[in-house]
Amino acid sequence: SFSEDIASGEEAFDIYHSEIGIGEIPHDVTLGNHEFRVWRLEELAPNLAGTLTLQLEQFFYRYRWRVTPYRHWLFMEGVGMTHIPMSIMQKPIGGRYPENTIGNQTTHSIIFGHSHRWNHVTVPKIGINNSITVTNVGSAMPHGYIPPYANGATTGYSYGIADLMLRGGRVEGANFVSLLELERRFA
Repeated sequence: SFSEDIASGEEAFDIYHSEIGIGEIPHDVTLGNHEFRVWRLEELAPNLAGTLTLQLEQFFYRYRWRVTPYRHWLFMEGVGMTHIPMSIMQKPIGGRYPENTIGNQTTHSIIFGHSHRWNHVTVPKIGINNSITVTNVGSAMPHGYIPPYANGATTGYSYGIADLMLRGGRVEGANFVSLLELERRFA
């Protein structure tokens, strides 16, 4: 299935980059728990060590996408981006409203997407900026799709893209555009 995932990714990236040339504008990817499974598999099967992770990294580099590893941070305009913020015990911060928990624990604005639900909150803080923003960007999966691992769960998934304006260490503009709206506009 790993080879199928890489082939599917190449097909999607080839289509995407046929419209936006490779290297014309910078692209970044922050890896998440699903990509991290490749590293965990290599730990469990030492005979694979370095083979699958190398293929995954080469896939992104072939398209000139910069890679931020799982559990690491990419900062743009002073805003931290990660797949999911981790607790001090290195466990994903989750729950019904993770944005509030994250906002209470962090000192800088954050963008993440692990829970696949759109939400944008402003959290008051003591200090120069008086607040930070926590933005959960939702999911760009096809509208209504529930992955097999979540089948039967109450997901509350948001299907679409986040159009964000970053400025001064905060998300100053946050709009969610549903995949249904994108299909209506661009199909």
